[in-house]
Amino acid sequence: MDTATTDEDRLRAQAVTGIKQQRGFLGHVAVYLVTNALLWVIWAVNGVGADGGIPWPAHVTSFWGLGVAFQAWGTFHHSAISDARVDRGVEKMRVSP
Repeated sequence: MDTATTDEDRLRAQAVTGIKQQRGFLGHVAVYLVTNALLWVIWAVNGVGADGGIPWPAHVTSFWGLGVAFQAWGTFHHSAISDARVDRGVEKMRVSP
């Protein structure tokens, strides 16, 4: 088997995985934005919190936003994948039952 073909196949597989992750992230962001907009509209229509406390949609927006931020980090922060790291991963899979 040609090493160049193997490397090209591996790079192509990594690119496809990255594209799928980016599409999933963008879908998640769209759902986040639409849902949070709806929650804030519901809050505004039902009385803007006469008690003066923190609006309840702020909790949803904050914690879900934190999850979106972590997903963005995982999707777009690419650390270099060295051949040695790949070899260690393959070796672990061979040893594991």
